[in-house]
Amino acid sequence: MTTRTFEISALSPLIRYDPPQDVPSSVWKSDMGGMDNSNANTGSPSRVLQGTGTVTIQGFGTGLGLEGSLAGVYCNYTATLNPGKGNNSPTSALPPAQTGSPATGFLASFTGLENNNWELTLKGDCTNGSQVKIFKGVVEGWVGVEGGTVSNRTLDDSDSQLAYTGVDWSKTRGLSAPFYGDSQTYTSVGGAKMNLTFSGSAIILWASVDGQHGSYSASLRRASDPYREEDTQIISGYSPFLAVPIPHFFATGLDPNEQYTLVYENRGTSGTYIDLDYVEIYTSTGGGPPNGGSNLVVVPPAKKANNLPAIIGGAVGGAVLLLLLLLLLLFLRKRRRVKVGRRRGVRPIDDAKRSSTGHTIPLHMHGQVTPSPYRAHQDTQRVYESQALLQQPYSVAPTTSSYAPTTQTLSPTSQSFDPYAAFGGGYPIPHGVAGIPPISDHVQIRRESKAAEIEVARERARASHNNSSVMIVSNPQDTDTQASTTLATSWDASSSIQAKSTVGLPPQPIAFKAPDEPPPSYDQS
Repeated sequence: MTTRTFEISALSPLIRYDPPQDVPSSVWKSDMGGMDNSNANTGSPSRVLQGTGTVTIQGFGTGLGLEGSLAGVYCNYTATLNPGKGNNSPTSALPPAQTGSPATGFLASFTGLENNNWELTLKGDCTNGSQVKIFKGVVEGWVGVEGGTVSNRTLDDSDSQLAYTGVDWSKTRGLSAPFYGDSQTYTSVGGAKMNLTFSGSAIILWASVDGQHGSYSASLRRASDPYREEDTQIISGYSPFLAVPIPHFFATGLDPNEQYTLVYENRGTSGTYIDLDYVEIYTSTGGGPPNGGSNLVVVPPAKKANNLPAIIGGAVGGAVLLLLLLLLLLFLRKRRRVKVGRRRGVRPIDDAKRSSTGHTIPLHMHGQVTPSPYRAHQDTQRVYESQALLQQPYSVAPTTSSYAPTTQTLSPTSQSFDPYAAFGGGYPIPHGVAGIPPISDHVQIRRESKAAEIEVARERARASHNNSSVMIVSNPQDTDTQASTTLATSWDASSSIQAKSTVGLPPQPIAFKAPDEPPPSYDQS
């Protein structure tokens, strides 16, 4: 296994400070440390803790450390090592926390680790003017297999392998600051990107920090995987002073047999910018890294199973089942109604044995209900009740005006003949049932009244013809010249014929013709 020691300046955005540095009331402050011409490789630039705060660095390799110093006697700190992303090392295998005075310039140092992802965190507490200074972080990173050949190459900001988006980027030369190749590429356009596709075991992107720098993001993925906006991490490139070169992205433990894509993007707003100085790539021959490689490689999540078809199918199936249950309920309800109607003697409208007119009239017979279809026209046995009445036998005493009509009781039958068809059809009232008095039949009463009326008219006509006399109704008070009125009652009690005569003249008989047919009003009742 081949490793290389990578030093990361304390001014680098890759070292995380909590609370964030260089903001109002923050306990972390930046110190130029005597840099020469903004060259971060000169002097001792650092971040200084005055209070209580933490600093964290992570990397893939066999060792992690923080270089720094203590100033004053009122500072305490504790440094711990924790497994990084994808590292499943048990807690019992972790080295103990480190405290106390730094040794040989290191505040904390963990070496001889399993080649994996690790994270080092130092928590300091300084009071009464004492302070902790952080100069740099150190990562003993994996760059190749044992016995393999490791090499590196540098891509300047103007290299054609760096793909900038459109005209969003600009280049400058002749700068006083020590930029690699005396050139710099920068942008102040939000969303401007640089894409780099490469193969290697480690990569470092170098740029500068400044008071006009804003936030940026850098994401690394396999070239065959799609770019995912949500997998990017936004980092601040601000510093109260210019310093160059400063690592803005760092990853070790990559598989040299794979192709990767690095996306560097400006996330700042108008008025801030980011720049790019150069990119350093390490390659090696042989196999890939153990334990899966760097934790900075974005791995897209597994595709979630598409349950939408199953959800839609379940919803449709449930709706169909509910509809079938509803139809079954309606069918059972209708069937129950039909059974109840038949028990009560009412035939349903859609019965196969319906009448020719399409409806059913139940006939009451001695307390029971017998359905019988009503027919508007009968071809046989059709006799108007008025004619039946005229053909009935009667008995009249010639010498008396009293009359006792003899009636014939017509009983309904279970056949289709309706004796009340002349009246438009009807529902005869049943005869008296045991314990219940008979109910008056208005139709029967009217029929008997009309028959009696006809007999009175016949008797009067017969008397007038046999005796050659008429009934004269006169006013006894009219004895002289007043006219008397002779009233002859006709067959209809509601009509009369008046004849005028003077006193002294013999009465004149009124011709009267007995009716052969019943009055029209009776036939149309």
